[in-house]
Amino acid sequence: MTTPAYMRVYNTLRSQITEKQYDIGAILPPEPKLEKIFCVSRTTIRKAIDMLVREGLLSVRQGFGTQVISRKTVQNLNRFSSISDSIVKNGKKLGLKSCYIEKVEATKELASMLNISVGSRLICIHRIKTSNDSPICLIKNYIPEQMLPDFDMDTPLPLLYEYLKEHYGIVYTSSKDIISACNATFEQSQMLGIKPQAALLHVHRICYMGFHPCEVDIVDIIADLYEYEVFLGEQCNL
Repeated sequence: MTTPAYMRVYNTLRSQITEKQYDIGAILPPEPKLEKIFCVSRTTIRKAIDMLVREGLLSVRQGFGTQVISRKTVQNLNRFSSISDSIVKNGKKLGLKSCYIEKVEATKELASMLNISVGSRLICIHRIKTSNDSPICLIKNYIPEQMLPDFDMDTPLPLLYEYLKEHYGIVYTSSKDIISACNATFEQSQMLGIKPQAALLHVHRICYMGFHPCEVDIVDIIADLYEYEVFLGEQCNL
């Protein structure tokens, strides 16, 4: 079966970008030149470019050109922030593929992290977030029900922290994040549109107001789309 022309252009450009023949920040040749390089129409070039834009590898700005951008979203761990903050600050479009909310009972592990009794009622928020229209992570947020009186279980929540601040005056001041690596289960791969066993970043986060734990987040992020950074100060000898 013959490969469509736009896929041939897409595959070639994608390989050139991922193999760093074009560095981050580089400007691709203009469309007329790409048409001559690949011997295809402008429509074909634009379709391939659009696929790479949606994948987060290119950015098209009128009057500036088509620029190679970092595919990964970077989150700085030196300050309290969210995945949503990081997606937006990295110049990508934030979205919400799905949101499901239920009430559950606190397991022994969750109760310990939240300093509550086993079996206490929790609001559990399941979400699939997207970056540039592609799934990037699965998130489960667990919040004690007593903190959210009259909570609307049908509320879509692309920006949970902002919602909690606006409706309940909840502002987290710090968090404890435990980050590890894991492989996607079949169920996770179906939700994220990746292959089973693909690498994920697995994050356990406890959010605090002052010294009081208020929320537990369990996050699985596609590893080749996301990374964390942290700034360390000068070395000191203890």
